[in-house]
Amino acid sequence: MLFRWGDNQLLDPDGRVIASVTAEVLKIGKDRLLIESSQGTLVGFRARATSTSGAVYTMGKRGVTVQILEANCDGRLYVLQRTNPWRRTRKLLDAEGNLLARIKAKVSGELEIELFDAALNPIDTAFITYACALVDTPTRLMI
Repeated sequence: MLFRWGDNQLLDPDGRVIASVTAEVLKIGKDRLLIESSQGTLVGFRARATSTSGAVYTMGKRGVTVQILEANCDGRLYVLQRTNPWRRTRKLLDAEGNLLARIKAKVSGELEIELFDAALNPIDTAFITYACALVDTPTRLMI
């Protein structure tokens, strides 16, 4: 299944909006996550979101570069690895190393998400892929 982030909206394969971002708030159905991100600081890239229920979502780089990112979505752990140092395509893996999705940043600023596991938590998917858009798209999405 192919999903897409563009114009601050996450669209499903049929073009329906399943998540959106306005004024630093990620909306997924009835859920709301307040997003904070830092880029270009001494820390480097880091994103954090808190849901209205108090759940915490974080994503940041594992090492010196953004080649490998780690996400913790309310206790669910993920790793995002670039498939090639010269390309902005990532594999989304769960804590056991299972491939869940492939995320590709396009020159247009859009993000394509090829989802391999339909059971992946939709809030996790929206947060992780939006955070990838913040770090990987050449034309940064506005929040």
